[in-house]
Amino acid sequence: MSNPSSPSDNLNNFVTGLALLSAFLSAILCYRAYLPSVKFKELDDLLNETKGIYCQVEAEGLLPTDLEALTRLKTWLRNLKISRAKLREETYKETTPFAECMAILRGLSRDIMKKIHQTKRLRAFIVTASEEQRNCRRGDY
Repeated sequence: MSNPSSPSDNLNNFVTGLALLSAFLSAILCYRAYLPSVKFKELDDLLNETKGIYCQVEAEGLLPTDLEALTRLKTWLRNLKISRAKLREETYKETTPFAECMAILRGLSRDIMKKIHQTKRLRAFIVTASEEQRNCRRGDY
């Protein structure tokens, strides 16, 4: 039987403690990435960027000329803005770490991530449509 304070036991305990501490810190960082407040900031920044791209494309006259596509684009953007307002209210109500944890369990972060995905799709649609218009103007089909 080995001595409880032997150097090899101390080293094993140190390595085990270090591994557990690393796992704990990683779990906290992962948890933080899914907090509704963090996810909402990502959505807000992304939607503001998308709105900026939309305004730039509109100013350059590169929006789709198809009335149906243009209506769909404007409706999509308007609906995302309305959703952002609702999600902002829900996110800002969660003021404590426990409340945010409960909001994660209720699906608030998941709802925000869905809107992030929709906003990315909208941004891609705007960029793709404007590039098509730009290529048509240049004569590059």
